[in-house]
Amino acid sequence: MERRAGLAQKSAWPDPARLKNSRAELLWLACAFACVACGLWLRMHELWRPPFYAFDEHHFVDNARNYLLGSADGNDHPPLGKLLIALGMELFGDTGAGWRSAPALFGAASIALAALLAARLFPAGPAWAFALVFVSLDGFAIGYSRVALLDGMLASLVLLCLVLLLGKSRASLAAAGVVGGLALSIKLSGVCYLVPLAGALLLRPGSGRLRWLLLAPALSSLVYYACYALGLWLVHEAWTPASVWQDTLLSLQHHASLTDMQNPATSSWYTWFIPSKPITLWRLVEDSSVRSVTSRGNPLLWWFCSSSVLGLSGVLLWRGVGPVLRAPGAVFQLGPLALPARALVFSLLAYWAFLAPWILTRRDSYYYHYLPSYLVAIVLVAGLCGALYQRRRRWALALAGAVVAVSAWYSPRWAGLPRSAPVAPKVSALDRCLLDS
Repeated sequence: MERRAGLAQKSAWPDPARLKNSRAELLWLACAFACVACGLWLRMHELWRPPFYAFDEHHFVDNARNYLLGSADGNDHPPLGKLLIALGMELFGDTGAGWRSAPALFGAASIALAALLAARLFPAGPAWAFALVFVSLDGFAIGYSRVALLDGMLASLVLLCLVLLLGKSRASLAAAGVVGGLALSIKLSGVCYLVPLAGALLLRPGSGRLRWLLLAPALSSLVYYACYALGLWLVHEAWTPASVWQDTLLSLQHHASLTDMQNPATSSWYTWFIPSKPITLWRLVEDSSVRSVTSRGNPLLWWFCSSSVLGLSGVLLWRGVGPVLRAPGAVFQLGPLALPARALVFSLLAYWAFLAPWILTRRDSYYYHYLPSYLVAIVLVAGLCGALYQRRRRWALALAGAVVAVSAWYSPRWAGLPRSAPVAPKVSALDRCLLDS
């Protein structure tokens, strides 16, 4: 009898229900990686187009060319972003493709980095797969991967820094300090990584927190000096610590003076939640078609990000942050969804940290300043979708499918693909000013 029971049990293997679920999950993962392939293609194809400067590219391409020629850099940002653009020009030529190769590679890397961040923040579910899909097919990330500007590279380094801050080893914290210095060497707003650094140390068990709160910024300062000194050396200027400090102070003073908000491309930080003022990076009307690249993100995903960040921030403040910090394994319950409480606090802290410069100062702000915070918000939404997947799988997949469908509709406007030209194309006052410039 025991043998017959064993045979019956053996004949029932494998479980059809389990096989069905595994096949569905494999199909879902295959679709996710197909979205990644589409996202990479949208970022990389025809980078040479347009052959002229897009939006603010002249600020950075001209100065990247100056580095190659040994001429003075007249730009008011640290040198690393322009040095990376110059490296692409050296490797691929002084053409549109050469200008944009470095931002495109950083944009491709941001897909994997967002997935890694989601996996570290929300390891219990498939949040990483949702992050792959959402970042691959969002127009804000795609648009700034296709132009020789600094913001896509800054956002990618921010994601890498956050991934390293969540590591468990001292080497990971040291690497986070190095990457934070690289972000600071792209744009001075990269210094905001110090806020999630402090948050990660507070949430980390064990001793030595104060030591790393000093060591990581020290490493960042060394990296910042090395990058800045390299830029000064290339243009035959003094590259001593005093020279770097003086240049940094002049840059800070210049940025602090930009407070009139008169440029038609400026927009206040609170409008980025909607969004109301995306920027057309370039537009080209051909015989019977029009090509353009806009920084407008996926509208559906954008609204999910805004509502999730604002809602979760409000609920967290209402319930209190203190209990979350005192309980290492605490779970934040939001209806049927359960999120790791410390992961939620860390992601919201990172989001608001990179938004803080535009909230706390009167410095002219632009739509693209929101990109680092927006990518963190996408990772948070991916975490919510991963939690929903565990409770209501079809709902989570339907949500992801809706995001993909909206991206498919908007993708020609994000990647410069040809579209039928309207009989009388309407160009807003902002776009007309940008195109004329």
